[in-house]
Amino acid sequence: MSYTGALAIGQIWRENDERYERFVRVLQIDDLGYGQRSVMVCNVQQANGKWVDLRGGQLSWINAKRFDGAEGNFMLHEDGKA
Repeated sequence: MSYTGALAIGQIWRENDERYERFVRVLQIDDLGYGQRSVMVCNVQQANGKWVDLRGGQLSWINAKRFDGAEGNFMLHEDGKA
């Protein structure tokens, strides 16, 4: 199942790796051309029913192809609002 086309700002994605639990929030999606997209994310955790940023707002860029639900990639956890 591919989620890549459904990427949207504000969504929460879970890294699909049973060794640890990591959630990220989509902040920006850039079209790099030639069908390539890059996604800016920040690590988040849930506290008191809300998603809060971790690590002082450290940002990461991830290839959009990793948002496909496959093992080791990211799967959609919550369809947040931008």
